[in-house]
Amino acid sequence: MTFFGWSNWAIAQAIKGGKEPLLINMDETPIPYSFSYGRGTVLKRRKGSDYDPRCTEKLERKDLRGNITHVAFICNDVAIQPKLPQILIGNQHRFTVKLLRQMEFKTPGNVYLVRAKSSWMCHGLMLRTLRLLHFCMKDYMDTRQLILIVDVAPCHIHRSIFLLAERLDIYLVFVPAKLTWLLQPCDTHAFLKFKRRLRAEYEEGRLESEDGILTPERWLEAIFEAIRAVLCEGKWAAAFAHNGIAGSQAFISKFVLNNLEWKSIPIAGSSSPAEPALKSLFPLRTKAPAHLLVKNRFLPRPKLPVMFPAPLGVPLTRLKKHMRAAQPAPPAAAGSSSSSSSWARAEAVALLAQTSDPPLPPPEDPPPLRWNLRSSSRQSLEK
Repeated sequence: MTFFGWSNWAIAQAIKGGKEPLLINMDETPIPYSFSYGRGTVLKRRKGSDYDPRCTEKLERKDLRGNITHVAFICNDVAIQPKLPQILIGNQHRFTVKLLRQMEFKTPGNVYLVRAKSSWMCHGLMLRTLRLLHFCMKDYMDTRQLILIVDVAPCHIHRSIFLLAERLDIYLVFVPAKLTWLLQPCDTHAFLKFKRRLRAEYEEGRLESEDGILTPERWLEAIFEAIRAVLCEGKWAAAFAHNGIAGSQAFISKFVLNNLEWKSIPIAGSSSPAEPALKSLFPLRTKAPAHLLVKNRFLPRPKLPVMFPAPLGVPLTRLKKHMRAAQPAPPAAAGSSSSSSSWARAEAVALLAQTSDPPLPPPEDPPPLRWNLRSSSRQSLEK
C-alpha cells in the first residue's frame, strides 16, 4: 500500500507544480552472447556411427556464459518513448575499442554503448545514467515532470543518487523488495517480448551467415533491431495502469489484486508517505536515506552548469581529452538536421563517458566527501 501511495503522491506533486507527470520505468536485464539450447530437434550419435561435426553448434564457452547489461527505459507516452535512452554495458573483452569504432555510425541515436571493466551496473554508472536521462528529456522538462520508477537493487540506492535526482528535478519511486515480478512494468510487460524478438533476430542472423556464427557486429545489430521493434515502438501506458502505478489504482489488474490477496481496489491516498513506511520498502539491512525522497519539491533550486559537448567526429576513445579541454565546438549549420543530431549524440555520449561529475552548487544536505564506487566507471575508455 505504501508503494501505491508514494506513486500517487509523486503524481499529485507534479500536477501541483503545473506539470504533466511522465512515468518512466528503468530496469536492467542481461543479454547473453548467444541463445543456445533452444527447443527443436536434438541429434544423437549412435554407437559405432561416424561423427559428423556439422551436427554440433559452433560456440565457444565464453559465448555460452557471457552477458552484457541492458539498461532499459519505458514510459507511458508513445511520443516520448523513442527518445528515451537505451544503454548497453559491456566489459572490455566484449566491447573492444575496435568494435565501438565500427559501430559508431551504425548505432541508433537513442542507444549508448558503455565499455567498462565489468558489465554490471554500479553507483557511478547510475549517476551518469540519471544525467543522460535528464539530457535526453531536456526538451520536455518545462512541461513534464519525470517520475522514475526503479527497483531496490543496491546500485540504485545511495545518498549521492538521491541528491542528484533532486537537483535534476527527477522524482524517484522505488518498487518494494521482492515484488518487481508483480509491480515493475519492465518485468511484467516488456522484457518477455523483448527477449522473444531478440532470440528471433539472433536465429535469423545465424541463418544468414555462412558458418552459422554471428559476428559481434551482427550480434549488436540484432540487439538494436529488437530494441527498436519492441521498446521504442511499444505502447506501455497500459503496463503502468495495470500495475497500479497510474490512474490512482483504478485500472489495476486482477492478477495484481489476486497475488496481493486484495478483494477490491485499495484506496491508497496521495499524502506524503512517512519515513518509516518508506524504509519498509527497502531490504532490511539497506541503509537508505528515505528522508531525501519526500522533501519539499517547490523550493528554489540552483541551476546546473552547462555541459560542453565533444566536437563532432571524435572517436569514443578520445572523448575524455576533449571534455577536459572544455571548449565547445561551433554549432551546426542551419538546416542541417543530421549535423544537429550528431552534435546532440556526441554531447550525450560525453555525459555518459564522464569519470567524474562536474562541480555542483552545495545542496542543503551536503553529500559525503567520498563514496564507494565500483571500478566499472568506464575509466578504460581513454586506453
